[in-house]
Amino acid sequence: MAGRRNKVVNTRRVKNEGFNFEMLAASLSAGLISWAVCWPLYSLMVFAVPRTVIMGIMFLILIIAVLATVFVLSHQMGTNENTNIAILLIAALTAFLLSLLFQWLYGIGADNTRDLLSARETQGFISIVLGILRVVFLTVIGVAIGVAVAESYGREEAKELIYIGSAVKSFIAAVLIEFGTISLPGTSAKMGIIFWILTAATFTTKLPGTRKKRVRKSL
Repeated sequence: MAGRRNKVVNTRRVKNEGFNFEMLAASLSAGLISWAVCWPLYSLMVFAVPRTVIMGIMFLILIIAVLATVFVLSHQMGTNENTNIAILLIAALTAFLLSLLFQWLYGIGADNTRDLLSARETQGFISIVLGILRVVFLTVIGVAIGVAVAESYGREEAKELIYIGSAVKSFIAAVLIEFGTISLPGTSAKMGIIFWILTAATFTTKLPGTRKKRVRKSL
């Protein structure tokens, strides 16, 4: 028979990988919910409890909410089969301890009136130094949380994206809080919602799915 014709002779499966919008939405919700819990606690305790204790409780709530959400959802997606629970717990504990340490350092000499989320009363050179410290401290805390999130998610191919995303998001949040509290000092610690949302937001890829690809052969 003269001529050529195409015939489907085989099908094969190819990977189809994309951005994990479901994880992003769930982690954002976790951040918002944890802030809805943290803000009333802050308002209730701010004048009665040391700021280091307050910040520790608030960051602990954020860490637990985000990690629990990512872990449960990643388990459903099948991405955390390689999650090392020991590393996850160590990373989470490190983030919590850093929040305590940095708040203590940031609040030295302020007589329990200065914390990482609210406006400060100092001015001049000391205020500039404290502003730089706040940005550095919040960024490091955010990165530490990001390391825990990456381990909770479990997928090795996605860890680098989570690490980089955590550093960028935390830095942006810290800068916004710093300039926001300077420009709008009356907002007090309400600026903290920026850090809560950006830190919680988990940017990652989903486990590759598969789709059929038809292969044609000319006869």
